[in-house]
Amino acid sequence: MINEYLSTSAIARNYKIRTKDLFYYLMSKSYLYKEGKHYKLTDSGFKLGGRYREQKEYTNVVWARNCLDEIIADNLAPHLKGGKYRYPSGFKGGSMEEDKIISAIESGEINAQNISFDIIKKEAITPTPTDVHGELDYGHAILDTQDQLNKYIYSYSAMIKSQWVQMFNSLKVPLGNIEIIDYACGQGLASMLFFDKHKDARNRSNITLIEPSEIALNRAKKILRCYMPKAKVKTINKVLDDIAENDIQADDSAIKLHLFSNIVDMDIFNIGKLLDKITTIKGKNYFIVMSSNRDSHGGSPRLNVFYNYFKNNDLYKVIKAEKNSFVMKNPSTYPGAKDFNVRYVYIETKV
Repeated sequence: MINEYLSTSAIARNYKIRTKDLFYYLMSKSYLYKEGKHYKLTDSGFKLGGRYREQKEYTNVVWARNCLDEIIADNLAPHLKGGKYRYPSGFKGGSMEEDKIISAIESGEINAQNISFDIIKKEAITPTPTDVHGELDYGHAILDTQDQLNKYIYSYSAMIKSQWVQMFNSLKVPLGNIEIIDYACGQGLASMLFFDKHKDARNRSNITLIEPSEIALNRAKKILRCYMPKAKVKTINKVLDDIAENDIQADDSAIKLHLFSNIVDMDIFNIGKLLDKITTIKGKNYFIVMSSNRDSHGGSPRLNVFYNYFKNNDLYKVIKAEKNSFVMKNPSTYPGAKDFNVRYVYIETKV
């Protein structure tokens, strides 16, 4: 006989929802509350169709079959998007979970005086994040959950730091009026490393963060506002192919710093069409592209496309153009860890 009642976990599995997300949602809508380690039904939960099931060692909450169907379909159920399941916009990109980075900033534990890339990393990876490495798709996935954000930092922050620290150590940019545009910024890691190196630029800069993951963009915005309390932080929740010229216009007199951290190498957007929009920005522009040096899945050939774009154009003056690679030692002691083979492009222009 088919059981008339299903556990919360069973319902979550049926809908491809993480169990803790469903529990959190039911608590946020006052169908459940937590007493110690146990979930309890409210009157609304009973009316909705919740009951208790007695087990040998404990009592758990179960639900009448189909009683949560409408709630889940309207608010939580993932839908296919780009061949993968994504939470709908009403889920707010997994924001039902507390973002511990944002919480640490709001509590003052992380503040404008002590914030740094290393402190953000430590907060994100302590304790060791849930193992959702496969969901990151080698760093290509649009992230949906807190676990994915934290696992991304755990998995890739050492590589990203090795790329950008060497570049920023050698970068000669006048630290006056600076506007940063961080493309596919993720959690803002490249921008963080810039302000770690150039602390004097924090309150003389504005920043535009472009990122398709709402949950990553929200964290990046909070972090960069902590770095730059007096600056303007603009966010654009789009994929790069959807960027419009008016999204990225900047003060003509400002130094524009365009950061591309581990995105140009991905074959997921049209480089020429994006640069056609960017190169309308007047004034002095610096373009910095960082990537792992590889020839597969897009890879270094796409960095060559980016570099070559600036060779045949009369709309601006190219002051400097450089592409190269270097190897940085991997600090990881994990067996089989390889050193970081880095490829970069650096362009200075004036329009």
